[in-house]
Amino acid sequence: MVQREGRILRKGNENKEVFIYRYIAEGSFDSYSWQILETKQNFISQFLSGSTYQRCIADLEESVLTYAEVKALALSNPLMKEKAEKENELKNLLILSAKNNEYEWSLKEEYKELKDAIERQKIRLSNSKYNAQYIQEISNTILAKLKEFKNSFTPEFINSKSDNINIDFFNFSIYPPYNQDKKKPYLFIERLETKYILYVGESASGNARRLKNFFSTFDLQIKKDKEALLNLEKRKFDIENHESKSQYKEQIKKCRDELAEIEKQLSLY
Repeated sequence: MVQREGRILRKGNENKEVFIYRYIAEGSFDSYSWQILETKQNFISQFLSGSTYQRCIADLEESVLTYAEVKALALSNPLMKEKAEKENELKNLLILSAKNNEYEWSLKEEYKELKDAIERQKIRLSNSKYNAQYIQEISNTILAKLKEFKNSFTPEFINSKSDNINIDFFNFSIYPPYNQDKKKPYLFIERLETKYILYVGESASGNARRLKNFFSTFDLQIKKDKEALLNLEKRKFDIENHESKSQYKEQIKKCRDELAEIEKQLSLY
């Protein structure tokens, strides 16, 4: 049907308006033709939608109802139309239920990971506070010592892939990542098994100034760690208070019962 209508849209058609007529004859071969179209539409629609509710390709799409309705009209039996609608409703409910189950499962997995993530973030925040206190104690020495390192953070150092390359700076280990980001290069600054990121440029002296700013504004790192912890705890709270949508089970049972009743009536004909 789409192919036929495509001929109307094809370049070269000079008609501004067209009328499309579809003739359905009761008791004719038309019902079989519409059945074939319905089957094709079912297959194509699921393939394009990428349904998650089952592994094989089957009838899973709202748009198939259009063909099913026309087929029912050709059969001249209103129960056939009702059956097609109910089957379509059941399939959509199964899809929604499967997606909901998948979402519920992902929430449970995320919740498990959140517990560990929160504990890790608490440890990180505690270490950051210790590091802030340590930096405060040696702040004057840091500023003086930075002059000796103004030529250390060169592009060669930043882009090095050696596992052993690092600079010890007052018990802070400074080293590049193994897979450096060429567009936005950075260095790791680590102490108490806690890593911080310092974005750098091509100028060694400029990078030394960036390092100076990092230490002089270290409270910003604590602020970031606190915000990260709050976000994790909020997400945990949201999952704990999430209400599961269990209405699909009842709806599916009701729909199946109604469909069984329709099929029972059809069997009497």
